[in-house]
Amino acid sequence: MVLWLLFNFVFLVLAATGIHQFRKYLISRDISFKEKHLFDGTFYQVGETDIIVHEAHDANAVTVICFPGFLENQQYFTQLYQGLDITFIALNNADYHSGYYSHNPIIPEWGKQNPYPVGTIEHDAYLLCEVIENIAGNQKILLHGHSRGGAVILEAGHQKPELTAGATALLEAPVLPKATASPILERFAQIGGLYFFPIYMEFLRVIPAKYWLSEITNYPLTPRKREIISASFKLPKHGSTAIKNMVNIREWQLNTDYDVYDHFTEIRVVIAERDSVLNRSAMLRSASKGEKVKIIHTEGTNHFISVEQPDTILKASGLIPPVDTRA
Repeated sequence: MVLWLLFNFVFLVLAATGIHQFRKYLISRDISFKEKHLFDGTFYQVGETDIIVHEAHDANAVTVICFPGFLENQQYFTQLYQGLDITFIALNNADYHSGYYSHNPIIPEWGKQNPYPVGTIEHDAYLLCEVIENIAGNQKILLHGHSRGGAVILEAGHQKPELTAGATALLEAPVLPKATASPILERFAQIGGLYFFPIYMEFLRVIPAKYWLSEITNYPLTPRKREIISASFKLPKHGSTAIKNMVNIREWQLNTDYDVYDHFTEIRVVIAERDSVLNRSAMLRSASKGEKVKIIHTEGTNHFISVEQPDTILKASGLIPPVDTRA
């Protein structure tokens, strides 16, 4: 009996050590991503962040600046705004693969003195402020953030309110102060999900999406939404960045007050009918605390509204007129 117990103990120690070493390897190694397209516009590289810009034909057109969510890149927005005469600017999450490349990227002098760690909302918000100041100028600005990108926009207003005071914020299913992730994801984090997340990511990178991307849990699963989610676990360049994102999202929500809603002309918070990623009720409670916040409810949506119902987001943005339902 003693030998049997000793054998089991040694086996468990070796297994735990093996898992831990595998995790260390996964979070530190470079993750490749080959699904990139040549960008027809201006391409900036600022530290660990890529920025794409497509100029409008009309000099007086609206400037739309987009920031994607966790495990997303600029491709979340490109199809949505394609064909509109706007100046389109999209930043990438720091240390994420962009969906695009350029043969002649611009490496500007600005943005190099970022005081915040890569992987944090604060780091990305600092660069967003730099983009507003150095690329967008004084034009009419719409800031569109999805999920974590919504928090990046709010944090940018907190860091440099003078830059966002004249801007409208469009926050799509956003991470908000004092809100939380969905109950299932909160439970996942509590039972050690953060520790095992790099291993989980690795499995989903190598297993074809048709085996794990369920239409039941991701309904409505449009073709574009399928493309976006299928690529999501391949986008962070390092597993450690994804972990930092997750930890920092919770820290930001806990430590940020409702006064971040005060630094914009108007904030439009677009809420999905159901949300499998964030806590919808907590999102609504938080949004209701902002005097400048307009809450826009949607139907038949689940967190990824831009790729589920593009026209719904474009109407919320004001770039296309809403449908007149009057008799």
